[in-house]
Amino acid sequence: FGDNPDRKAYMIVLAALTSISIAGALYGMAVAGFDFSAAQRAVRMEKLFEGLSFIEKMPGLVAFFCVGGLLMELKAARRGEGSRFFLGVMIVLLLANFTANWTYADRSGIFWPLVALAIGLSTIYRIGLIPIAGAIAAFASLAMLLRRFRFGGEAESAQASGNIAYAITRGLNLNNFDTFMRVVRDWGDRQLRYGEDFWNGIIGVIPRIFWADKPEVINSGVYFARYYNPDKVAGTPITIIGEWYSNFHIPGIIVGGFLAGIIYRGVTERYRDYRTNSLSYVAMIYVILNVTAFGVSNGFFRQIILSGAPLLALVVATHLIGKLRSTSSDQPSRPYLSRRF
Repeated sequence: FGDNPDRKAYMIVLAALTSISIAGALYGMAVAGFDFSAAQRAVRMEKLFEGLSFIEKMPGLVAFFCVGGLLMELKAARRGEGSRFFLGVMIVLLLANFTANWTYADRSGIFWPLVALAIGLSTIYRIGLIPIAGAIAAFASLAMLLRRFRFGGEAESAQASGNIAYAITRGLNLNNFDTFMRVVRDWGDRQLRYGEDFWNGIIGVIPRIFWADKPEVINSGVYFARYYNPDKVAGTPITIIGEWYSNFHIPGIIVGGFLAGIIYRGVTERYRDYRTNSLSYVAMIYVILNVTAFGVSNGFFRQIILSGAPLLALVVATHLIGKLRSTSSDQPSRPYLSRRF
């Protein structure tokens, strides 16, 4: 994006991508008879957008970059250059994409942009550590609450049972480490998978509309969940370390860690101006969480396409529209909109 992207171009692109998010959410609601919990089940359990999974990823992407736009404009306001209109549009688009994320039953697309916003605000306004920790704790509580009421709250008996520790681990997806420990406990004495999960991840990028006989189970979490419970529909993530361990044992963990280090080094080098550039800041977090997903995993290659391609489209479209705007007038387009703080 650079240090100073064309605001109008940025706003236009985010609005266009938001329209895709909202259209997908409305379609899900229509298919489900405008029953919110039924729409969530249709998307998550019944794979409503199978073959078009990028639609489910779109609200999370746009939410992150709305946060980036907010932080960018708040910094401009402190210099006396901000635009109320642009700031208002960013807030509206952020809320719209949060709504779409919840329709898709995706809590992470709400939680992580809020965390990025809280940390970003702390750097702009020099907010102390305690308020920021309190804000993140509040967002964590929100994540737990959203899980409690996902799918109409019908599947969350564990949280209603009064077991607070288990409710917290489930609500924040910390139970991934429990599943990893099960892999360590059980899989060292079983037949290793010798790369099958990673091969499934590679062929998983091919849509089923082009390969009808593609293996049914691509996700490693689904394989392990059904290994212990054949009737289970959703998967149980075993973490990247668990995938490398179950495929290649201890040497796999070493190789996986080495590859993860290379990836993180590349990401931090690419966005090395994240301390001063709000868009680089949110892009770095988005890439780590959604594109690379903490390293090379079963879902790495699919995430490159499903999450990386929309990010690339956002960057390219913003540059192209900004260039068209600057060449269509005698004077270069102003980086800020006319109505200022």
